[in-house]
Amino acid sequence: MSNMISKDTIETLPSYQVAEMMEKKHYEVLKMIHGTSDRRGIIEVLNDVQMDVAEYFIESTYIDSKGEERPCYECTKMGCDLLANKMTGDKGIIFTAKYVKAFNDMQKAIEQVGQLVQQPQAQIGPRYSYNNYWIKRELSTIKPTDIPEYVDGLLEHIKSNKAADRLATYEITRTALLDLQPALEQAWQREMVQSSINRLNDLIENQKAYLYRADKGAKTKKINSLEQQIAELTQELETYNETDENEFYLIPKSGFSANYMYSWHNGKVVKSNAYRRWINDLHLELYLPMHYPNVNFDYPIRITAMFGQKEGMDTNNFGKSLIDQIANYYGFDDSLVHDSRMLLHDFVESYADGYIFIKIENI
Repeated sequence: MSNMISKDTIETLPSYQVAEMMEKKHYEVLKMIHGTSDRRGIIEVLNDVQMDVAEYFIESTYIDSKGEERPCYECTKMGCDLLANKMTGDKGIIFTAKYVKAFNDMQKAIEQVGQLVQQPQAQIGPRYSYNNYWIKRELSTIKPTDIPEYVDGLLEHIKSNKAADRLATYEITRTALLDLQPALEQAWQREMVQSSINRLNDLIENQKAYLYRADKGAKTKKINSLEQQIAELTQELETYNETDENEFYLIPKSGFSANYMYSWHNGKVVKSNAYRRWINDLHLELYLPMHYPNVNFDYPIRITAMFGQKEGMDTNNFGKSLIDQIANYYGFDDSLVHDSRMLLHDFVESYADGYIFIKIENI
């Protein structure tokens, strides 16, 4: 982590780490911050009102797992606040909880460093394990004889970091030592630095080999997961192809997108007013029989729903809510729903043209 834990600097989180917290790709978060050709980013909005962007986002770079330098932003707590305001529902709460905890942890680290300021730098050890500028700066302030001890402290400091982060730190430190080495006057000093470089070379090679094996294993796992998804989708498609629409009951109302089911109110996540209106207007009694034929609600059941919907609607995650409404209508425990299938029937032009086919059966 490239957090600068110093009383004289601002605590920040790198945008690639923020992206992990937001469960987004890094490039998606970068677009939110600096915008695109067709969408204004946060920085542009701040510049328009002449606010100091550096209080929110600081341009930076980092070394990726391939050892290549990539652009990123250092996000202050206020910057994270702005990003959190663009998220709603559970994900917004989870992201807020994660970054608040991260900044609290940094504040504790600042206090710990403050208790050690009277000690020699080499004894304190590296303060920033993943920042090119600060590692170079610290190496330039210590004696050549203290460099092996500094490297020991660095390795201890980052041992719990992710493998890719450790590799990047090894490479940053090696580069800093290679830059420092020619300026040393004594041969024995250069040899001492070279011993640390050799140690880092070994660590880099081992770490790259580990990441290659891990990446290969992750790709194999992903392929297996995709094959499983294909099998499940194939089964769903077969079910859909065998479907007789005469076995279904038609509800001439569009499903509700899960993207709009919840809102933030008085510090809590609540069901949105739009979703409440949708439930109140559903009126299952107008479309489903009071006694569903050939179904015993004391035994496990399957509910199949086929949606006619606008493109982009997230009705897959809406399925649980629909099942709840059906369970309430027929008065059975939703734990009896052992199988539910939410399928796309067709796309429609407008929300008003949406519809839902419902089928209930024992399994």
